Amino acid sequence: MLSVIYCGRGVILVLIIKERATLEQVEQMLQTLGLYIKIAVDIERGILAGGGEKHAYCEAALLEDGSRQRDIWGADWIPLDVSKIVIFCGKRTL
Repeated sequence: MLSVIYCGRGVILVLIIKERATLEQVEQMLQTLGLYIKIAVDIERGILAGGGEKHAYCEAALLEDGSRQRDIWGADWIPLDVSKIVIFCGKRTL
């Protein structure tokens, strides 16, 4: 489901994902920030909203869809193959 959020800078597109996200949906959500996706998750309903520049846009989409404020948590999602991620800790690579 596509939610349209209006803000001072124009229209923000946020997707509400109620089943496993498709590659097309992930690509749409990546359009704003490129490498990662701002998301908000409704932990009771088991759904998420993703896209836009701020978690608040995703949160607003979930609230409009019937979620309760207390059930929403924000996160950043980097949809990469984790086997290719290198973690730097000080001078050591993990």
